[in-house]
Amino acid sequence: MPMGPWRACLGKIGRPEAIKLYKVKLMRPDGSVIFARTAEPRVLIQLPIDLRTADEYERRIRIAERRPMVKREFEDLGEDTFSHQKYTTQWKH
Repeated sequence: MPMGPWRACLGKIGRPEAIKLYKVKLMRPDGSVIFARTAEPRVLIQLPIDLRTADEYERRIRIAERRPMVKREFEDLGEDTFSHQKYTTQWKH
C-alpha cells in the first residue's frame, strides 16, 4: 500500500465524523486561539480563566461577577390616589 499524504497524517478526520461536527474557534485563557470541532454550531468558545494564575485585581473582579446580584427592595408608597375621572374632559370621544 503506498504512503500518501493522508496515510502519514495523524490528525485526519474521517468523512462521516466531519459531516456531524462543526468547526469552531476555541480561545484559551492566555488568548491563543485553536480550531476544534463540536457537535453544536458556534463561532467562538472561550475557556474560563484559572483564578490561581490570575493577578489579584483580576481575581477580585471575576469573583465579584460570580456573586449573586442583590435584589433591590422598594418600599410600598401606599394606596394610589389617581382618579381618571379628573381627566375625562381630555379624552376625544
